[in-house]
Parts: sequence; C-alpha cells; structure tokens
Amino acid sequence: MANQNQFDYNHATDAQYMNLRAQAREAMDQYHSLSQKSQNAYKQGDKVEAKNLSEQSKKFMIQGQKYNEEAANYVFQQNNLDSSQEELDLHGLFVDEAEWIMKRRIYMAVQNREPIIKVIVGKGLHSANHTAKLKPAMESICSQYNLNHYLKSGNSGVMCIDLNNVQLNNLPNEWATMDYSRYLSLKKGKSGNVTKPQTNQYASQNAPQYQQQQQQGYYGNQQQQGYYSNQQQQQQNSNSQNNDCGSIVQIIKMVISCLK
Repeated sequence: MANQNQFDYNHATDAQYMNLRAQAREAMDQYHSLSQKSQNAYKQGDKVEAKNLSEQSKKFMIQGQKYNEEAANYVFQQNNLDSSQEELDLHGLFVDEAEWIMKRRIYMAVQNREPIIKVIVGKGLHSANHTAKLKPAMESICSQYNLNHYLKSGNSGVMCIDLNNVQLNNLPNEWATMDYSRYLSLKKGKSGNVTKPQTNQYASQNAPQYQQQQQQGYYGNQQQQGYYSNQQQQQQNSNSQNNDCGSIVQIIKMVISCLK
C-alpha cells in the first residue's frame, strides 16, 4: 500500500520524461510548420512541392507521437509501480490520455466488483498557473455517469470513486475495448475537435494535439500486449485467477514486461 508521501511523488518531473515531451513538442512543431507550407504550396498550384512537404510533415508527426507514447508509458509505469490494487496514478498524463485510461480502469473495476478506485490526479502544483487540469476532467466523467466521488480526506490530490452500486450496464460498452486512437476519434466526433493536452511546466503551452490516424503502441496498437490495448485477454485472466488479476500492480508489471 502506498503511503501518504508516495501519493504526492510525481515522476513527471524526471529528466527522462521531460526530455521525451520536449522532443515530442519539437517534432510536432515541425509537423505543423511543414503542413502549413504544404497547404500554401497547394494553394499556389505547386502540387509536387505540396506532396513533398506533406510527406515530410508526416514523418515528424510520427516522431512526435512516438516520443509522447514513450513519455506516457514511462511516467505511468513509474508512478504506478508501487500502487495498490485500488490506486491509479495519472500524474504526468495529458488530459485525453488520463480520461481514456480512467474509463478503461473504471470498467474493469466494476467488472471485477472492486468497491473503490483512488485516482491520484494531483493538485496542479506543476501546472501552468498552478491550475489543476486532471481533477476537473475526472470529476466531469464521474458526474456525467453518476459515479459517486469525493476527495480523499487530508489529500485533495486524490479522488476516490465509490463503485459499490455501479453496474456495467450503466457504463458505455466501448470503455471495455476502445484503444486510444478510437477514443480520440469518438471524442473528436462529439466535440468537433480534440482537447489539447494539459499545459504545465513539463509540457509547454504548445503541447501538440494527437492525430488519431496513425496512433501507435501505448495509444492504440492492437498488437501491443498489456492492460490498455489487450483488455479482453485480461478479462480472461481475471476469470481464471479471480480478483488477483484485478490488481493494478499486476497490470503494470504486464505492461512493463511487454515493453522491454
């Protein structure tokens, strides 16, 4: 069981994480710049140059996605290594990443009849203007689906979600299987655009929006073995190993072993 200090430790301040997010921003800046140049060339009638610039831009987009994937994998694994079954640490994740993960985790918890999830959303201490971004996003999900939730006594950075009276048929079926790419696609379809990642000291104000067309690995690679993209396999495991397979600790170990 994680102690009080562990709740407040955030690996999103680690140099490795910060470097990966910085490289992602640089790549995505190049992507946006080349995309704009491609559009301008096309408008001017130079289709050959437009195509060349477009192909260059896609390479940078893929690089940016790769770096963000690595950053998300790193911070999620490090922050959850010592988590108990009922804990889920979302420190260091962009809002869209955190929303997707929490929905998958809630569905699994209800399926496994877990009574509570303690979601570590942080206090916004590392966010721009010290404004929390994850907490209101997670609260919005809970309110939308009538999930009883409250802040942990003595630690406003931990949101407890009471699942005792929650039934699976009250949750969207898509929460069980959707990969990150599919999640962004659905979210974009409902709102017309994709929410920008949370802005903080380790993710600049120009943090990129993810492109759902070519998501890889952590965000939606169907070949990625582990909790977030192989939910059905884990559900089969949970049937054979009872509640032990519901443990977030075991889930994290599965993800790490498959990423080596």
